Amino acid sequence: MKRLLTFFLVLPFLIQAQTYKAIDTADLQQRKALKIFYEAKYKTFNEQLKNTYTGKKKKEIMAFYKENQEDFLEEIDEKHFLYNAEIESYINSIVKNIVEKNGFNFMDYKVLVSKDVGPNAFCIGDGTIIINLGLFRFLENEDQMAAVLCHEIGHQVLDHTKKTILRTVERDLSSEYSKKTSSIKSQRYNRQSKAFEMLKDVMYKDAEQNRMQEMSADSIGYILYRNTQYAKNEFPNSLKILKEIEDHEDEAMKIMFLDSMDYEKFFNLPNQPFKKEWLKLEDFSSYNYDLYKEKIDEDSISTHPEIAKRIAKLNALFPELKELSENKTVEPNEAFSKIEKIADYESIPNLYYDEDCGASLYYALKKLKKYPDDAFAREWIGINFQKMYEAKKEYKFNRYVEQLAPKDQSKSYFQFLNFLWNLNLEEYKNIADYYTKK
Repeated sequence: MKRLLTFFLVLPFLIQAQTYKAIDTADLQQRKALKIFYEAKYKTFNEQLKNTYTGKKKKEIMAFYKENQEDFLEEIDEKHFLYNAEIESYINSIVKNIVEKNGFNFMDYKVLVSKDVGPNAFCIGDGTIIINLGLFRFLENEDQMAAVLCHEIGHQVLDHTKKTILRTVERDLSSEYSKKTSSIKSQRYNRQSKAFEMLKDVMYKDAEQNRMQEMSADSIGYILYRNTQYAKNEFPNSLKILKEIEDHEDEAMKIMFLDSMDYEKFFNLPNQPFKKEWLKLEDFSSYNYDLYKEKIDEDSISTHPEIAKRIAKLNALFPELKELSENKTVEPNEAFSKIEKIADYESIPNLYYDEDCGASLYYALKKLKKYPDDAFAREWIGINFQKMYEAKKEYKFNRYVEQLAPKDQSKSYFQFLNFLWNLNLEEYKNIADYYTKK
């Protein structure tokens, strides 16, 4: 999971590209209240654990939960969550509709909105569902958001988090596992390779269990979903969008590509003319990519199996979905569209605060290309360049800007990163000064 009520909110009712202002929350009191809520919740839960298990099993389970709880409370402290009454109310209304239509108690669920720009959602096993704000940028309507929420509620109904923890603890305490680890420790040679083979075996077995859980959450999620008023075909459509993200990440991320003319337009400054050498590409043609090839097949250990297989499984279990596959996508309602636009803009400061200045700048440049008079985009271009200037001066540049990896990056994003790495310290300062001046 490592990688919302008193507040001040600046949010126009009609979002215009040139007038958008970032959400501004004074969230100290909200964070304190949320932390107190979960500390009390965990205290009660941990007391129940103590009375349920004994011996080594109790010790291991308690340690596992304690670590997860501490990580979650740290995320609250580190401002990972968004405190916005409008967004919170909107998502809660969807969850309330789902759970009440299925005979559940809405009070058993709590929804938090993460500032993360990625298209994801999580159920952490205690009725808490976390929705990344970025999910709004990828889904097309409220129906698809309801589908994602039904999938996460499905994980909760099936108690997958608890089962995963128990399975992990039982494996670690098993005599077979202990014998294998002891045997490796006692060997004089090849301990590292044998330990890796055991780790790989464990990861493959865990991944298979996790994939089965994802498919069962799909099935239960659709049963919950079809009890609502939402269009049934939008459930598999939400999965298809995830598949598009996996297959074509840049296009799915809705990134507008930048070309050489854009760089010249943005960075041909009065006191610093544009230099063609800024766009000179490093030659990676002779780079040996196999030198650092992963030893573990990522597809085999992925917790989310191939989306096509998940859709095929749903079609087999629910034949009605095949007949609905050609139905038109539902148009987004006004509330969804509004939050989608907020999420799109908020990705720029959220990436910045997550110390990914390169991606934040890329999104800001995309906005400025689409809306040349966008003051919000111009402001964040200046903020990012100022941060990168300071980082470069302190030899911490790679902490905020990705390294070049042409095999893993689109041509446009690789060109963008290459441009950033070609600039010198003085050039960063001049660009920062230009975009931060009032």
